[in-house]
Amino acid sequence: MDNHLFDVQPEQSYKKNAVLRVAFFLFGAVVVIVIVGAMLVWQNNKAPGDFPAAGIFRIENGATVRSVANALTASGYVKSKTLFQFFVLLLDARGRVVAGDYLFTDPLSAYDLAVRITHGDRELGAYKITIPEGYTAKEISGLFSAKYPKLNNSTLVASLTTKEGYLFPETYFLSPIVTETEIVRALTDMFNERTKSLASAFAQSSHTKSENIIMASIIEGEARTDAERPVVAGILWKRLGKGMPLQVDATFAYTLGKSSDELTISDLRKDGPYNTYTRKGLPPTPIDNPGLPSIKAALEPQASDYWYYLHDARGIIHYARDYQEHLRNKALYLK
Repeated sequence: MDNHLFDVQPEQSYKKNAVLRVAFFLFGAVVVIVIVGAMLVWQNNKAPGDFPAAGIFRIENGATVRSVANALTASGYVKSKTLFQFFVLLLDARGRVVAGDYLFTDPLSAYDLAVRITHGDRELGAYKITIPEGYTAKEISGLFSAKYPKLNNSTLVASLTTKEGYLFPETYFLSPIVTETEIVRALTDMFNERTKSLASAFAQSSHTKSENIIMASIIEGEARTDAERPVVAGILWKRLGKGMPLQVDATFAYTLGKSSDELTISDLRKDGPYNTYTRKGLPPTPIDNPGLPSIKAALEPQASDYWYYLHDARGIIHYARDYQEHLRNKALYLK
């Protein structure tokens, strides 16, 4: 029997061993690379030692993942901006980040930050501010100043006053670090949103949008109930159309801070742009910030035979078809 039949040729054995050595080398290299890479990822994923815990990080509208990564790195929130961007793309293929103010109470890894920012998990308790219908810019400023003592009240009052009439009365939930500009924007954006459905009514009105909002602000101050608003609107528009003075007391609350009961003859006779007894037409600006029912009433006044109205001590309204009837109502209900 020839034992050489089962021998491996020396050249073939050498080649086989060389291939195995290369394979083992490559496998080992891959393992080392994976281990080193994993260690680097693990190390860079960890929160920095000086992570600004309890800090608030702001992402502006339209920010890109790159700009956010740069800002996070510069602010000490992440070690590797590249790794953070990788995690964002891993979580959202389009690399979208959610704008807003983020509160990080404890150190977070780059991955955890990416999860929070791609999902809009801000963990920042919003402040609740409710603005009643008919509040003036000055009164609204007082609400915000009480909640945000660090705001510049004079700046806020000035900014809000330029938008008087267009600061929508609503309940707002705003960031604890909101700015004066952001407050004005939030209130005017809400006005635009809530009156969007009235666009055609504004366009078809025989009065300008500004005139309608001024009238709505007067209705807000004069009427007590939603049922009254369209009737009062009809009376006031009719008086304007006939060239009669409006003779409303609500404008004095705006300029003098006085209610109807507090007004004196001297107040009524003192001329000024907001005195609707001495001057005809609408006042130059809105006198408060009306709610939707008053705005709708200004746009859709209810026709009636009435020319006058007053409220008694219980707040019940009494209409009059002429001045003599109005005088009788005064004698009966304003004792």
